[in-house]
Amino acid sequence: MHEWGVTVGEKLPSNIGNFVQNVITWNSTEKIELKVGKKVYLFVCHPLPEQECVCISGFDISDQEDFKEKVQESEIQKMANVELSEIIDIQTVSPLSMISISLFTFPVA
Repeated sequence: MHEWGVTVGEKLPSNIGNFVQNVITWNSTEKIELKVGKKVYLFVCHPLPEQECVCISGFDISDQEDFKEKVQESEIQKMANVELSEIIDIQTVSPLSMISISLFTFPVA
C-alpha cells in the first residue's frame, strides 16, 4: 500500500479498484499478479457478500517470477540450439573449415 501511496481506509488505485469491483459483481474469487517496485505479488480476492466486502490476500512471488524467466530463457536457448543444429550439418561444416584454413595458408619464404 505504501508503494501506491494509500493507507488503510483510503481508495485503491483505479486499476485495482476496478478489479475488486469485478470480483464483487461476478461474486467469484479472482487472482491478479501486480508488480510493485521491484517485487511481484499475487493478489487473491475473495468476495464476502454477507459482509459487503472482499478479502484480499497478497503473496510475494518475486523469486518464482525470476525463476520462471530463467527457465524461459533457458528453453529459448535450447530451442535456438536445436534449430541451429537442424540447419547446420556439423560433419559437413568441419571438413569445409579445414579447406578454408588451407586456402588461406600461405607459405612463408
